[in-house]
Amino acid sequence: FKTPYIFFVDNDLSVDADYSLKLFEKILERYGPSLRPYLFARIGVYQNERLLRALERFDHATIGIGVESLNDDTLREIHKGQTSEQIYTAIETIRKYNVSVNGLFFFGGDHETVEDIRRSVRFCIDNGFFSVGLFAMYDFPTRESVLGQPQVIPDHLFIHRDWRFF
Repeated sequence: FKTPYIFFVDNDLSVDADYSLKLFEKILERYGPSLRPYLFARIGVYQNERLLRALERFDHATIGIGVESLNDDTLREIHKGQTSEQIYTAIETIRKYNVSVNGLFFFGGDHETVEDIRRSVRFCIDNGFFSVGLFAMYDFPTRESVLGQPQVIPDHLFIHRDWRFF
């Protein structure tokens, strides 16, 4: 490699704990700790101590955590399957390891307020996040009716349905 950075674009990479652990152990064995992996993970990664210990063996590893929101009503609205209390616990646990966090948030839920945005930014600062991604809430039209997947934004709220603009 001509760069130490390696970016895993797989939102489910950490779901299979054994696979993820074997993968990062093999990378460490072959390339050593100088690589700087970045991976996406759901908040539940904090329960995988073996994976976090493997990641902290790198000179610098970053986990992009899909926090999404600290507002419990918004988390329910988007079917996230996590609560703000779980988010606080997860980040507190991950901070015990030598692993950086890239907090990923979006704003624009029906239940969110300006104070929710301020609280999210303060949360990132207080927890020393390595980086932060702040996004406007978005979705794709007809996802529920065509694919059977719950939508965050109902079809009647879209201005257009021309997929070229998505």
